[in-house]
Amino acid sequence: NDIEKATAMARRMVTQFGMSERIGAIRLGQETGEVFLGRDMGHQRDYSEGLATIVDEEIRRLIEAAHDEAWRILHDNRDILDRLVLELLEQETLNAEQLKTVFEGVRKQPPRPVWLSSDRRTVSELPPVQTPAERAAIERGEDPNAKRAWEEHPPQAVIEVPPGGQVGG
Repeated sequence: NDIEKATAMARRMVTQFGMSERIGAIRLGQETGEVFLGRDMGHQRDYSEGLATIVDEEIRRLIEAAHDEAWRILHDNRDILDRLVLELLEQETLNAEQLKTVFEGVRKQPPRPVWLSSDRRTVSELPPVQTPAERAAIERGEDPNAKRAWEEHPPQAVIEVPPGGQVGG
């Protein structure tokens, strides 16, 4: 099912989102959503066999590039995966703090370069628009991003469940 989902996403990237340098920023095919006739949501091809071959090649290229990247990341962090396996064999379950310790040495990937649909379209040097709340925080000398994570995910009490499964009883 993972390969099916990845292939479907790659197909949408190429045919709907214009994310193929070879094909360009055009939408290919039409949605067919006649579910009421007993049909599944589908995709009607309205382009040539030659273009369909290029679409398939682009999908394969995206899938293979993602697969190669995933393999390289797992290979580069094999020691950490081995440590995780040993911890799970010993303890069966790990809490957040134990997982944090296990994954401490993960070698993170460098930031991805910005994807450009054309060499003629460069990345804007302008920063994102600031909201009124961000501007007010900056005027007060605060970091406007500092409170966001705390506000969105406030800490919650953690109750440990005893072996019998009864809490507070």
